Amino acid sequence: MLLYQKKNGNVAIEVPLILNEDINVGHKDYQELKTFNKLLLIPSKKDVGEYESFIVNILQFNSLKGFNNRSSELNYFKMPKNFDGLITVIDNKNIIVERNKFKLSKLVQLNNENKILRKDYDKNTEYTCLLYGEWQSDGTFKAMGIVTCYASGTGGINPPNYADSNPDD
Repeated sequence: MLLYQKKNGNVAIEVPLILNEDINVGHKDYQELKTFNKLLLIPSKKDVGEYESFIVNILQFNSLKGFNNRSSELNYFKMPKNFDGLITVIDNKNIIVERNKFKLSKLVQLNNENKILRKDYDKNTEYTCLLYGEWQSDGTFKAMGIVTCYASGTGGINPPNYADSNPDD
């Protein structure tokens, strides 16, 4: 299921991402909990018609009925009521660009220190990657690998910001 969203002039496209069985995104403190992954595409601020991609990893502490990888209840612009968990955003270089912890859908811990601490982080570089994979019969995209990545431009990497999600919108 492809989820296209637009709010206040901002656009985000999300696709449930099914990882190969031998690939797992986990958290050392919460290994027993299930995670969900989404491919997030947001328009490049520099080049019209181009998108930047991110992997969004969602780890839920509480068991929300009906919440799963295909749920539209949690997306770039919306947080389900009473969500407890971690949302981690990973860029195309496999770098965590944002990690936020939520309690009852409210941000309780913001951690985007990687953007600040990485010495080689260039705010004027955009990364674009071409992934290959297959669309499943249920509408999800199964990534199988990366064809190529390149850096360009004088724009900036503008990672998604789940910290600004508001469950009341």
